[in-house]
Amino acid sequence: MESITKTKLSTEQIERIVRKAFGNSIQPVQVDEMKEGWFNTSYWIILSDGREVILKISPPPDIKVLRYEKDVILVEVDVLRLFKETGKFPVPAVYSSDFSGTIISSDYFIMEKLPGTAYSKIKQSLTSSEREQIDLELGRINRAINDIEGMEFGLYIQHDKKRKRWSDAFMLMVDDILLDGLEQNVQLPLEYDQIRDVIISRLSVMDPVDKPCLVHWDLHDGNVIINDGKITGIIDCDRALWGDPLIEFYFSKFPERENFFKGYGPSLIDTKEGKCRRVLYNIYLDLVMVVESYYRKYTKEHMNWTYNLLQKEIDVLNNL
Repeated sequence: MESITKTKLSTEQIERIVRKAFGNSIQPVQVDEMKEGWFNTSYWIILSDGREVILKISPPPDIKVLRYEKDVILVEVDVLRLFKETGKFPVPAVYSSDFSGTIISSDYFIMEKLPGTAYSKIKQSLTSSEREQIDLELGRINRAINDIEGMEFGLYIQHDKKRKRWSDAFMLMVDDILLDGLEQNVQLPLEYDQIRDVIISRLSVMDPVDKPCLVHWDLHDGNVIINDGKITGIIDCDRALWGDPLIEFYFSKFPERENFFKGYGPSLIDTKEGKCRRVLYNIYLDLVMVVESYYRKYTKEHMNWTYNLLQKEIDVLNNL
C-alpha cells in the first residue's frame, strides 16, 4: 500500500545500514520492497552470506503521524524481544536496531526473515483441516500473549499515559484520536463531543477489566506467517498495549473464528458487558481508520468505507 508515511531508501543507504549491522564483509545482494504494509516501509534483503532479513523503517520525521503511532517502531523491537525471551511465540529474531538518526533520519531495525507466507495470502489454498489446526494454534498463541500481565493500563510505550483503571486509559486513547481528527478537520458521523459522550456513557462496562494484559491488537491473518501448513511467525506487534484482551482483532466484527475460540479458551464476549465493550473497541478502531485516512491521503473510496463502518458501529452501540 502506498502512503506518505513510507520512507524510501537508496541502494547506498541500504548498503550502509547492512554494513553497520553485520560488518564490512557482508553486502546486500538482492533488495525488494515489501508492499503490504500501510505505515512503515519494509525491505526484504538477501545478504551475501545467504541470510534473508527484513529491514523495517519508520516514517520520515517530518511526516505527521497519529498520537498513538509515535515511536511505535520502538514498541515493536521491545515486544519482539519480549516474545523471544518467553520462548512461547514464533517470532523473528531482532538482529540490529538504530534510533540515533546517524545513517538515515528515520528509526529502523533489522530482523530475521521467517520462512513462509502471510496467512491471508494462502488461506484459500489450504485444506479445511490445515485451516482448523492453524486457527486452533493461533487461539492458543493469542491467549498466551494475553496471559502476560503488566502493572498499568495503556499503550505499551506511552508511560505518561498509563492508568490504574482500564476505562481511564481507554478514554485517553479515544481523546487522542479525536484530537488527531480535529487537527485535520476530519468529518465524523457525529460531532466530536457527541462521540465522546456516547462512549463515556458506556464506560461502566469496563469495570470488570482488572488486569492489564498484553494485547497485540493487530494480530490478523496478514500478520500470521504460515509454512507447510503451520504457524512459523507472529509479526507487526508495534500497536501493542496493556489492556482488555477483548480488544484483540479476532474478537472483532470482521473475522469468524470458531476454531480460534476453541484454542483461545472461554469466550470473553458472551456477557452483555462483553458485547458492549467489544462495540466500543470497534468504534475506537473505526475512528483510527477514519482519521488515518486523512493523514495518509488515502483514496476517497477508502475514506467513505471507513466512515460507513464507524456510522454503523455507532448505530449498533445506540441500540444495545
